[in-house]
Amino acid sequence: MSGVVRIEIRETTEELTTLMKKEKDVLRHEKLQVLYWLKTQTVDSVLSAAVRRRETSYYNTKMVV
Repeated sequence: MSGVVRIEIRETTEELTTLMKKEKDVLRHEKLQVLYWLKTQTVDSVLSAAVRRRETSYYNTKMVV
């Protein structure tokens, strides 16, 4: 059984929103988005955030040929 990891997110939701708007790199933006989801309790765990990120990912769209 794995241990429970607790993290403290020091940034406010406003700071995270501002950082997400300014970020140009996709991976960094997604990391900030996960922090935002955890901070706002949109998701309750990192695993839930990973599933949600996969479902809403830009790269999860189908390509039209």
